[in-house]
Amino acid sequence: MKKTDIRRHFQWVLYVLGGLQPCLLLYYLNFVHVHSESIQAVSSIGVQLTTTYTTGRQQSRYYDMVEIQDVVINEVVTMHSVVFYLVLLIKDPCSGSLRSVIPVFKHSYPKLDYLVRVYNGVQDVLYPTITCEQ
Repeated sequence: MKKTDIRRHFQWVLYVLGGLQPCLLLYYLNFVHVHSESIQAVSSIGVQLTTTYTTGRQQSRYYDMVEIQDVVINEVVTMHSVVFYLVLLIKDPCSGSLRSVIPVFKHSYPKLDYLVRVYNGVQDVLYPTITCEQ
């Protein structure tokens, strides 16, 4: 290979890499970097989980009340830490058996006291208790 051929090849590689960087940055901002996550529960209707990315794009998932078996706080024990997370237990509407476990906050890891407040709010909305006032 001549020196000019090596130089042209190197320049071509730089052009390709230079063109890929903005594409990779846009992909990262649009599909990977999460700005916020939210849960919206509506009594006797269901639960909607929404993920908002840095670019403003939103991804929502809806779970009907018929599919939701319960909302619980799970704990994961690793070698160095204990992580708590809020999950939806999704059941098969026909058989009633547990079909899947859906984490509510996939990209953020709120502390336990915050999860307890969210858990209590979701439980109050989805499964209201009837109180008799005297």
